[in-house]
Amino acid sequence: MTEEQNVIFDDWRTGKKYEVSVFSGIGKRESQQDCAYVAANDSSVFAVLCDGMGGMNGGQIASHTAVEAFLEHYQYKSSEPEWMKQAVLNTDDYIYRIRDEEGKLLRAGTTLVAVTLNKSELKWVSVGDSRLYVYRQGELIQATTDHSYFAQIRSQHEDGELTDEEYLNLRREGDGLLSFIGMGGIRMMDFNDKPVQLMAGDTLLICSDGLWKTLQADQLQEILNNCESVDTVTQEMNRRIGLLDRKDQDNYTYILIKVMEE
Repeated sequence: MTEEQNVIFDDWRTGKKYEVSVFSGIGKRESQQDCAYVAANDSSVFAVLCDGMGGMNGGQIASHTAVEAFLEHYQYKSSEPEWMKQAVLNTDDYIYRIRDEEGKLLRAGTTLVAVTLNKSELKWVSVGDSRLYVYRQGELIQATTDHSYFAQIRSQHEDGELTDEEYLNLRREGDGLLSFIGMGGIRMMDFNDKPVQLMAGDTLLICSDGLWKTLQADQLQEILNNCESVDTVTQEMNRRIGLLDRKDQDNYTYILIKVMEE
């Protein structure tokens, strides 16, 4: 995977069990720091998406390296129990140890969200604020948790631990990540211990924050409600991002996987 090639889709499908579509845009940024890989055949789908962070090209290096490292674990370790957890820990350590041309630690990082579908059984892992949504019967549900400062204080506010005034004051301090790949010790990780059985018609949306911070959940749900195929969904999402034409539009990458047959 080269720096210019930030998305790869290895498609070995011959049947119609899964519909799969992938899209990536650079937005208004000077470089593309999102990276994704998808592989699909007639019985399974594997997808991993990373959103890099770091000065100069550090984020790009981190996201590309993380995707490649996670893919290697999938290829050689996926038959082992809890391989996804171990893949996250090993990838984090590997990214943390990357050094620049002067021999100093690169100090770059990346979010990561990965899914496996095997005979419609879903497993996932995520670190950071790239997201996995499940769309079922007209409703879009966020399956992963954002490992961010904003998500933490929002949860505390909803639980009554913070007053309205405290919450608003804390929101002004920004929205940094509390856990990411490359920090040298994962603080938080989302992982489903038991596979989730998907049904015909269920659709997965895997995306970087460049999508969900631009199009709200109700907008994404509306698009999924009104588009018949995942290809038309990806096109409509990209069209709406283009119409907004935000000056600070981040890189955005998203993967859609629809189960056609149980």
